[in-house]
Amino acid sequence: MLKESLLSERQKELLALVVESHIQSAQPVGSRVLLDENQLPWSSATVRNELAELETEGYLSHLHTSSGRVPTDKGYRFYIDCLIQIKKCPKPVQDVLTAQVSQLGNRIGHVLHQIAELVSQYSSYTGLALTVESQMDVLKKIHLVLLEMGKVLVVLLNSVGIDREFVIACDVGVNQESLDRVSQFLSQTLEGERFSGFDHDRFFLQLQGIPELSELVSDVLKQVRNSVHTGPTMTTTGLSKLLDKPEFEYSSAAKEVLAVLEDTQTMTKILDSFLTTKAPTVVIGKEHDVPQLEGCSLVTVPVLHAGQPMGVLGLLGPKRMAYNQVLPLMYEVQQVFQTTLKGGFTHDRI
Repeated sequence: MLKESLLSERQKELLALVVESHIQSAQPVGSRVLLDENQLPWSSATVRNELAELETEGYLSHLHTSSGRVPTDKGYRFYIDCLIQIKKCPKPVQDVLTAQVSQLGNRIGHVLHQIAELVSQYSSYTGLALTVESQMDVLKKIHLVLLEMGKVLVVLLNSVGIDREFVIACDVGVNQESLDRVSQFLSQTLEGERFSGFDHDRFFLQLQGIPELSELVSDVLKQVRNSVHTGPTMTTTGLSKLLDKPEFEYSSAAKEVLAVLEDTQTMTKILDSFLTTKAPTVVIGKEHDVPQLEGCSLVTVPVLHAGQPMGVLGLLGPKRMAYNQVLPLMYEVQQVFQTTLKGGFTHDRI
C-alpha cells in the first residue's frame, strides 16, 4: 500500500478527479476538463503545475504531448488504497442480488457460475468463477436408500455439508435393513477419511464382519471413487463485455487477453492464489504475473462456507474499472454467501 503522506491534500483531490474522470470518459484528462467539470478553488496554472508534479512522481502519464493525462498503475493503486470511498451497494441491487441468489438452488458450482453471471451483468465486466473441491472427498456420512427392486440411491455427505447422489444396481434380495447396516458400517469406517487416499487394507479387513454384503459395499466404493473430484472448475462469463470497452475494441491486446481467459490452467492458477484472502482484492496492470493482462484490472473475492474455501469470484476489466461500483458489489456478494446460503451446498447428480 502506498503512503498517503507522499501527496498533499490538493494533489490527492486532483488525482482522484483525474482517475474518476478517466474512468467515465476513457479519455485523457487535462486541467481545462477538471476546471470545467468541478468547482475547484485553484487557478488553471496551479492545477497544471500539480498535474505535472503528479506525473513527475509517477501517478499520471501523458499519452501525447498535447493531450491530457491518464492514471498509471501507481496512480490507480494509490486511488484504491487511499482515496476511494467505498459505499454500500445500492439497496435495489442488494435486494435483487439476494433474491436471485436465494433461488439458484444449492449446488456450489451452479451457484458460483450464476453469481458470476449476475455480477458481470451488473458491472458490465467479464465474470470469473473458480470452484475448488479440495474438501469434497473428506467423507462424513454415507446413506443408502432402496429405491426399487435392484436399485439403490447412494447419498454421500462430506465434511463441508456438500452431498453427492448416484444410483447403483444391487442384488434383488437386498432390503432396507441390510442397506442400513451397510450405511452405518461405511459411515463409521470412513468418517473423516479422504476417500481418494484412505487405507484400503484396513478397510477391507473390517469388511469381513459383513461378508454377505461385501459385494454391495465394493460396488458402492467403486462408484464413490469414480465420483470423487478434487480438482478446481473454472468458468468465464460475459467475454463480450470486455470487447465492448474502448481499450480493447480495436486492439490486438484483446486477442491476448482472450487467449489467457481461454487458458483454463492459467486462469485457475491466477484465481486459486486468492483463495486465502479475506476481502475483495484488486490487481492492477503490471501487478499481474501474466504479461497479457497488464492492460486489465482484476477484482476477486473468496467464497467461504463453514469456514472452508469453496471458490473465488472475479471481475476482469480495463484498468479504468469503475472501482467505486465494483468493490461494493463484490463486498455484497460476500455478504450474500454468509447469510442467504446458510443451508449448505450439493453437487449435481452423478
